[in-house]
Amino acid sequence: MQHLIKQIPSSIKLFFHSLTQMIFGTSFRSIYLTILVLPLAFNHCDPKQVNLQEHLVSLGSSEKLSLNHKRFNDSLSIISSVPQLTEIELNYDAIQTIPEEWGNLKRLKKISLYGNQLKELPTSFQNFQDLEILLLGMNPLEKIPHSIQGLPKLKILSLDETKLQLTEEDVKILASLPSLEILDLSENSSLTKIPENISELNFLKSILLKKNKLNEDERKKIFAALPKVHLSK
Repeated sequence: MQHLIKQIPSSIKLFFHSLTQMIFGTSFRSIYLTILVLPLAFNHCDPKQVNLQEHLVSLGSSEKLSLNHKRFNDSLSIISSVPQLTEIELNYDAIQTIPEEWGNLKRLKKISLYGNQLKELPTSFQNFQDLEILLLGMNPLEKIPHSIQGLPKLKILSLDETKLQLTEEDVKILASLPSLEILDLSENSSLTKIPENISELNFLKSILLKKNKLNEDERKKIFAALPKVHLSK
């Protein structure tokens, strides 16, 4: 069956759907689309064991490393031996920690680590001065990592389906990101209250808040504090 897509919301993730194609109609439009995740390789497949070192050798001069739904025989630290990388996608790979050595990859512009088991990030993330997109959704993060504080070019930060409560300290870290435009906090069951200093994020373009447990008073608070920010509810 074919489904004609005419309009979609600000984010859509189709990790485990049996998609074979997507057809966008001539009337298709999305004013606020910022995150579109369609990793078709996740469909109906078991995690595959990968010799990471061999794969890195096969990259040659490629600037992108994409290994989704895999298990690795090697330490992730050897990825730091490929200095030309500008993009890393390691989604659903059961990763528990990111090695400090990644801090040597100073050309990185995008990091996607969806669906792993990360609770924190290494301090070396502060080296990613060119990083523009950081996707950390579906990890058991309880707070925003201090190591991303002050990243000058970060535009999109995805923290959906985490354990984030969003404290005042979290807001301070977010407010230190001068280029941040899009913040995804959707589907966080631990997010029940909005911190008093939320107005510090009035420079953002959009915050995704779908399927959280914010009551009506908390929603009114964030709308009042951020009148110019598009809030997806």
